[in-house]
Amino acid sequence: MESERPIEKLLRAYATKRRERADFPSEPHPASRKLLQDEVARRLRQNAPQSSPGWWSAVAAWPRLVWGTGFGVVLVVAAGLVLLLPRGGKEPTLLVRNDQLLAPTRSLRPAPSSAPADKDMAGAVNRRQEAEKF
Repeated sequence: MESERPIEKLLRAYATKRRERADFPSEPHPASRKLLQDEVARRLRQNAPQSSPGWWSAVAAWPRLVWGTGFGVVLVVAAGLVLLLPRGGKEPTLLVRNDQLLAPTRSLRPAPSSAPADKDMAGAVNRRQEAEKF
């Protein structure tokens, strides 16, 4: 055991000295002792859970069963979502928009000539604008 520090020795000596100087006995009177013990026993009996039949305790515990079941279901669903959803998809998704979906598709074939394509494109734009008016 560790050696005692000087303060511990002083405290122990002071406690012994106070007990010697005390006006009252260290043990309570037997009648007072009995009264105190009876009161403690009565208080403990009041706080003790009442015994009840098995079926009634199951009925009384239904809120705990409902909350426990609900919590278990939430945990199972969360675990399933975390474990079963694919991670690191090929197409990054942004919160506001997905740039890959909005970007024009590029073909690997070169355009045959710019002049006819421009005329066709201008005609298509005009037709679309006319259709949107209606």
